[in-house]
Amino acid sequence: MEFMRARASFSFRAGVALGGSALVVAIAFMACRPAPVVVTNADEALLVRPQNSASATSSASAKPPPLLVPEQTARELPPFSCPPDRTVELLGSTFCIVLEPRNWHDAEAHCQDIGAHLALMKNSSLPNALRQAMVSPTEVERFWIGLAEPREGRWIWSNGAPMKFAAFRKGEPNNAGRGEDCGEWVVEDGGWNDGDCFRPLHFLCEAPTSPPGSRAKPMACPGKRFTIGKTDYCLQGPATWEVAQKTCFRDGGELAMIDTEAENASLFEHLGAKFVVANVWIGLSDEADEGQFRWISGDPLESSAWRTGEPNNVGNEDCVEWVASDGRWNDLPCSISRPSLCEKPAPVVAQ
Repeated sequence: MEFMRARASFSFRAGVALGGSALVVAIAFMACRPAPVVVTNADEALLVRPQNSASATSSASAKPPPLLVPEQTARELPPFSCPPDRTVELLGSTFCIVLEPRNWHDAEAHCQDIGAHLALMKNSSLPNALRQAMVSPTEVERFWIGLAEPREGRWIWSNGAPMKFAAFRKGEPNNAGRGEDCGEWVVEDGGWNDGDCFRPLHFLCEAPTSPPGSRAKPMACPGKRFTIGKTDYCLQGPATWEVAQKTCFRDGGELAMIDTEAENASLFEHLGAKFVVANVWIGLSDEADEGQFRWISGDPLESSAWRTGEPNNVGNEDCVEWVASDGRWNDLPCSISRPSLCEKPAPVVAQ
């Protein structure tokens, strides 16, 4: 449980940011003497820089920063709008590149003004896909994304969703100067860094869903295409796991994430009836954390279909193939060349 102090100078605008909460309005009209505010959910804490009493007194008349609030209490977003030359559509999501530097709080407010939130990096391959899609501006080194730390060690996304996987650069987050509570995306390597929320940066906004009239296209498939239920699959030619992953993203899909035993059995049934196939790469790996297999979305493995004795990590086997003869899984070195199975993801909805 954390406590933060609210001041009489709390603006009515901050109250609007909390959806007109009666509690905030009450606080706004309290006496000048600071009063403690109990934050019952740490994820709804104010993202304010710690101040000593002297600096707090001198800044009593300054407007406080906006609040980080879960989406269910945020204002209703307007229709998404972004200049066409700054719009990137990728994997069912639509991004807007904003080149007017702002601090993290003002960046999130601007994103909401255009019907979006600061971008959610929802899987480990999205940064590379974005880098390839962003032909310009190549000179920008860092962007704010929608990652923030309202409580030390507790990172969440700007729409209130928890962080399911992390892609921080080596040695990060390090909270240098005890004031780095917001997430930056570093274009050079696609990694994340914790930065000072009050430093102006360019930023990426992401629409909660693909807006009406979007230019999103079906997944391209240079190989063999087939559909099971509402999921579109593509069998690609041989490549290493990393190259296969990038090719899937380039074509509007992603390496297949087989979440359930039922999906795995259905794949085995349909592929055997339609094609003669070899073993194929799927979107599962423990390359980031040995022994902890995760899908490329960052989600942990909850249902598995390993062959007997697998995974055994013989010779540093960090990537997973789907075995055509029995529909089970085997770990292999990621550098081996294999055909791959791509799938078209469902449109991503921020939750």
